[in-house]
Amino acid sequence: MKYLLIGLVLFVSATGNIFSQISPSGTNPAGTNLAKNGIIKGKIFDAETKSPMEYANVAIYRKQDSKLITGGITGPAGDFEIGELPYDTYYVEAGFIGFDKTTVNDLKIIPGSTTIDLGTIELKVFRQQVGTVEVVALNTKSIKK
Repeated sequence: MKYLLIGLVLFVSATGNIFSQISPSGTNPAGTNLAKNGIIKGKIFDAETKSPMEYANVAIYRKQDSKLITGGITGPAGDFEIGELPYDTYYVEAGFIGFDKTTVNDLKIIPGSTTIDLGTIELKVFRQQVGTVEVVALNTKSIKK
C-alpha cells in the first residue's frame, strides 16, 4: 500500500509538470499562438510649439524594481517604437535636454495585449527660478581718497 501511494504521488506530479509546459511550437494547448514579446510606441512633441521632437530620449523601466530594461530615441516625426519586451509591467520616461521629464506609469504587456500605443507625449520646457539678486548703489562721494 505504501509503495502504491508513493507511485501515485510521483505519477501525478510528473504528469502535472508535463501538461503544464507550452509546446515547442509556441502554441498553447488550445492551439492559438502566444506572442512572447511586446511593443511600446508613441510620439513626443514640444508642448508649446506642438512640433515633433527628434532625438528625444525614451527609457523603459520594469515597475517591480525600477530596473532600466531598454530605451531609444525618437525619429524626425517624433515617433518611437521599442520592441522585444517580455510580459511584465513597465513605466516609460520621456525627456529631452532643457525639458521636464514626463513619466507614463502602469504599462502592462500581457498575452492578448502585446502592443501599447502611448499616443502623443508632450514635453514642457524646463524653467527654474534662480535666487533673487539685490543691487546696492554705492555713494562714491562719501568715500575719502
